[in-house]
Amino acid sequence: MSARPSWERIAALILPTAPEHPTHIEVAADPVGVNALLGTFTNFVNLLDLAAVAVPAPARDDSLPFGITFMAPAWSDGALLRLATAFEAGSVEAVGHAEMVSTHA
Repeated sequence: MSARPSWERIAALILPTAPEHPTHIEVAADPVGVNALLGTFTNFVNLLDLAAVAVPAPARDDSLPFGITFMAPAWSDGALLRLATAFEAGSVEAVGHAEMVSTHA
C-alpha cells in the first residue's frame, strides 16, 4: 500500500508537534515513557520517508506553548519551509497547493 496517491491530493499533513506538556517531575519519573508520548505525532516521519518542519502556533488560552508540524514526502523541504514561513507570517494562502504538489513528483 502506498501513500503516494494521497500526496497527489494534499499539500501537507499538519499535526500538533507534541500531545501534552509533561512536568519535570513526570519526565524524571518516566523519561522513556514521556519521551515516547511526546513523539506520538512525529515518530513516524523518518519511518515513512517524510520531511517535516515544526513551527510555533498561536497562543493557547492557558498560555502553554503549542506548535504544529508540517509534513510532506521526502525532498519537499524547500516547499515545507515556504509553507512554515507563510504560516508564521499569517499568510498560508500565499503558498499554493500546486507548488507543494510539484515538489512531490
